[in-house]
Amino acid sequence: MIARHVASIGTAEARAAVRTRVAEGKSKFLQLTDTLPPSLEGQATVVSEAEKVRLVLKYRHPAYPGEDIVTDGSKIEIQAYPGTCFVDFSGFPICIDRSPLGFFLYNEGSAVLSGGLLEGTLSTAWPLLDPGLRGAKLIYNGLKTMNGENLHEIQYQPRERTDMDIRLYFHQDSYRHVLTIAKSAPRVSRPVPYRRNVPGVSGLQAAAPDSVMIYYAVVQTFSEFKTFDGLTLPTTYEIDYEAAVGDRRRLQRYINTFTNVMNNVALDPRNFQMK
Repeated sequence: MIARHVASIGTAEARAAVRTRVAEGKSKFLQLTDTLPPSLEGQATVVSEAEKVRLVLKYRHPAYPGEDIVTDGSKIEIQAYPGTCFVDFSGFPICIDRSPLGFFLYNEGSAVLSGGLLEGTLSTAWPLLDPGLRGAKLIYNGLKTMNGENLHEIQYQPRERTDMDIRLYFHQDSYRHVLTIAKSAPRVSRPVPYRRNVPGVSGLQAAAPDSVMIYYAVVQTFSEFKTFDGLTLPTTYEIDYEAAVGDRRRLQRYINTFTNVMNNVALDPRNFQMK
């Protein structure tokens, strides 16, 4: 199964010839359940070299400047943007240093980031390219119907301990990787009140809710495959961030379309250093 998937990317010679990759394009942020910040459009960049990856989404909006996520395969950094504003699960606007997606990945998503699962085969850090799978354990679960399509499902257990349930999905015939679902086990907890007063809204002090059921999920979808230097890679990359606290649900979508994918670009080491 893995051998067929790796072959779907390109020949052994084509894969071995690539050391670095830069993908550039457009990004669209969609609010599917909330109103703050509004839906936005901007730029998307993925830079990778071996296990090092940087994902940059720029929206240039005061309530949500974007995302800047860096990993070297073990250490993770996520840029903080003071003043980033969203609606919290009590229905109030809050201004914090990271978006809900950034906040989740920073606190609970290390298995996704350090394992090379973010960006899928679009980055050189994709763990299934490593013969040792970066120490991960894979369990093949057969064909599963996802969104009306039969896909091969593999349960991915990273080397580091995590309570995230991670599933990888591959096209039935081509064996291309098309979907990753990483979700937390539902648990009862009292949410941490990381809210602050919002500028211009005097005296906002929303009480933290009582203990409730909490659930998080990050769904990555890959499509529109094209060939670059003998490698077949996705040029559309969507991220859905879903969270539920009690009976309130949040769903945000990032649609990234890449028009410029370049291999073996000379990269300055500072590309993987957070300012």
